[in-house]
Amino acid sequence: VRSDAQIRFNYYAALATLARVYQWEGNIDSARICAEQVINDDKFSWVHYTSVTTSHAYERDVLFSPEHIFRLYYYDMESAANNYFHTYSGQENPSLFSPNEAKILDIYEVNTAALGGDYRNQYWYIYDGGAERCLAKFWQPEGGRYLNQMPLIRKSEMYYIAAESYANSDPNYAAKLLNEVRANRGLANETIPILDTWNATPEYINNEVYKEMRKELIGEGQMFYYYKRHGYETIPGSAVSAGRDVYVFDMPENEIEFGDRK
Repeated sequence: VRSDAQIRFNYYAALATLARVYQWEGNIDSARICAEQVINDDKFSWVHYTSVTTSHAYERDVLFSPEHIFRLYYYDMESAANNYFHTYSGQENPSLFSPNEAKILDIYEVNTAALGGDYRNQYWYIYDGGAERCLAKFWQPEGGRYLNQMPLIRKSEMYYIAAESYANSDPNYAAKLLNEVRANRGLANETIPILDTWNATPEYINNEVYKEMRKELIGEGQMFYYYKRHGYETIPGSAVSAGRDVYVFDMPENEIEFGDRK
């Protein structure tokens, strides 16, 4: 797929959206069919490791742009990144959105599974002059090659949808799907534990899908819908109970006023 197609709601974006909708409805067979068509047609390549691990920040593709099925061109991304993801040269930023070091290590299983080589752990969290690492996936380095991108649908999400749909019928295959994503996140080394593809259970797969989505989609909003779909009573990392007041947004005032909605 050409890069300019990624900023348009292309055919595969429609398929991927259908996969999301069917999954939300609980129609796992249709969700799997749509997700697997995106996967099997293979129009979106995995990011090459050299594009991520280059020593020059301005060359680094930390958003894994070839994998975007659909993204926005956000012309003012720098302002948003500066407001929410920087510490202002080490000064405290009350608007800073970033997990603390302990949470980062927990999300990426650094202490429990020796997964420190994960590209996301290495390049998405950078010290910015303060004591804690900041979420750097949306930073806009001067002269950067991958600026103003806001991913809305990723290739990896199709693997998560397919894996979750296979959790009961073929959990071993579901583990293989998750391992393919992990292998393209720097976790292919034989010394790094891979997911069990022989003795997987539905419970094991569902837990691993959750963990992998949390690693991949941080800062992009999709985990909110995961928690809502699964009826989480509390959202990890939040002290607020996740009831209807959290999951159901108020009706927009213009819909009430002009759409006769109540």
